[in-house]
Amino acid sequence: MHVTTTIKNTTPTGRAAQGWIQGIESIPTLPTVAGRLIEMALNETASANDIGAMVSMDPGLTAKLLKAVNSSSYGLRSEVSSVSHAISIIGRQSLRSLVLGISVFDTMKSGGGQSAAGTQETLWKHAVATAAAAQLIAESVGKVNSEEAYIAGLMHDIGKVTFNMLRPADYQLAIADAAENGRTDEFASEVRHCGIDHSELGGLLAARWALPSGIRASIQYHHDPAAGANEPTPIRRIVAITRAADIMAFRCGYPSIEGQRPPDLDKVTQDLLARVEDTTAVERVKSEVRKCAEVFRYGESVDPAIWQQRLYSANAELSKAFAQVAETQRVQQKSTELIIQTQKFLGERDLIALVLKEAVDKLGFDRAYFLQITDDQKSVVIQYFVSGDGRGTELLGKATSLVDPSIFSKPSPMALVRGQDATSNAILDMLNVKSAVITPIEHDRKIRCLFGTDRGAKSAAGDAAMVDMMIHQLFAPSFSLLLVNDRLFKRAQYLSITDVLTGIANRRHLLETFEQIADKAQATKLNFCVAMFDIDHFKKFNDECGHQAGDQVLHGVAQAIQQNCRSYDVVGRYGGEEFCVILPSTSLTVAQGIAERVRNAVEQFGKENATKVAGRVVTVSGGLAAFTPGEKHQSLLGRADAALYRAKQGGRNRVELCQEK
Repeated sequence: MHVTTTIKNTTPTGRAAQGWIQGIESIPTLPTVAGRLIEMALNETASANDIGAMVSMDPGLTAKLLKAVNSSSYGLRSEVSSVSHAISIIGRQSLRSLVLGISVFDTMKSGGGQSAAGTQETLWKHAVATAAAAQLIAESVGKVNSEEAYIAGLMHDIGKVTFNMLRPADYQLAIADAAENGRTDEFASEVRHCGIDHSELGGLLAARWALPSGIRASIQYHHDPAAGANEPTPIRRIVAITRAADIMAFRCGYPSIEGQRPPDLDKVTQDLLARVEDTTAVERVKSEVRKCAEVFRYGESVDPAIWQQRLYSANAELSKAFAQVAETQRVQQKSTELIIQTQKFLGERDLIALVLKEAVDKLGFDRAYFLQITDDQKSVVIQYFVSGDGRGTELLGKATSLVDPSIFSKPSPMALVRGQDATSNAILDMLNVKSAVITPIEHDRKIRCLFGTDRGAKSAAGDAAMVDMMIHQLFAPSFSLLLVNDRLFKRAQYLSITDVLTGIANRRHLLETFEQIADKAQATKLNFCVAMFDIDHFKKFNDECGHQAGDQVLHGVAQAIQQNCRSYDVVGRYGGEEFCVILPSTSLTVAQGIAERVRNAVEQFGKENATKVAGRVVTVSGGLAAFTPGEKHQSLLGRADAALYRAKQGGRNRVELCQEK
């Protein structure tokens, strides 16, 4: 066994590297769909529906995918005509791998002449074989995301592909130069003829494409893992797996350059290869290459009937894509109308229930619900529930545990399907439905509740769920903002009618309510009374104990009055240390009893808090007046105030009644 030595013994100049940086600017970035699929490959919570939805956004990519799945390599008995059908047959992992292969290869398949094309075919097959081997090794190791390993293997020699694309003639000279030297100094040959080696060039392209750090490191260091010794352990693992997979691809008969011998083994690489090198593993690698060879037109069938059939499939998928565009526009319009409509509910007591009802009526859901996440993040409770047929109210208040709260860590729509995970199963069992779309609602940068919808027995994964997720994507942020605005609106409402110091009604709200009650009494001939209270010797509390103590007295007296009146009585601060109580549908005799109860409560409060105000006991004097039909509002308040003045003159801490007008 030979120990691998560092072969990058010729360092490219900064000028050469800068020239290549300018060159790779002409290479298009990866398609948006491919970039998002790479993110999904590294996110284990991404579902098959997420992947299908992403792929379907690119009709051209969809057509190529269906062509690949329907090729003889997969040996399917019936034609696959939709992305969701492809997922169900080949699985999400194979789908990702296939789509990424199509995207990467399509991006870089141009350039070069006939000899370069031959090199290109060799590089593609080596890349696919390395990707398949990397996935096998990662599965055996168990500490690396196998799909990340696949992508790293697929892209590890992207620098050679770039050479072949941008400067094929120079790269052919480098290959020939390396061949003359027994291919022992491949990097030096590349530097001599191209000014840079393929690992460094691949790293530059990886940076332009903003690939994840593990994949980028595999491109840069798979020939020289020691150069990445300072990288974190997870990245060093993926680099080591990529290096071992590179060698396994050679051993399976897929070198990166025809006639090239594999690199020497080090102990880490030897140990990794020992895990997987058997007949079954080799056949898996070769099978993957055969499938991709047909997809990328290396050995692909050219039977006209097959091409015609694929063209029909592609056209059908394009028609479906156009139909989806029309559906998207319709859904956007409906969602926009709903967003505008729900603004009228601002300040309503049952805002959430009203919004859910609108979602059911306007967007065609069978049911809509609002789930509250408990403070300990361990369970969710059905707080609001609306159904099109009016049934299901028995679900209100039901709760279930959150086995894994982290699945709701981001305010993004997700399709819950039975069997997906324990938390999804628990929520769907609680709702008694097979599938649903749920969007976490964020407040104060925390997920505190969930907005959900389903279509009852018609709920299903696939295209229907994708449409519902689109609706959620449009509507949920506005719903979240509506809840925030509602809280602010109600807070503003409260402050507009409340005396901030005492917590009871302010003068404006008190007088508005007084006029409403007086008008109603005038129309219905029902009696009502008004009581006025004033704190005795309040100026002395302020002068001797300070205004802070005076504020405490005002607040305490206001609360004592509020707590000793009835729930439908209106208690407000009339001004300064004077308070007013409106007692609807109340006789003067009953009002007198309430007023005496208030006076006693304030006196008790005064005795309990005398030490806080220099030993003084807080008391109030009160005046009562009963409404007389036809009497003006100001006249009634004036008579109650006159009775209060008599109570003050009569010795204070007492209640006086005003005689009839």
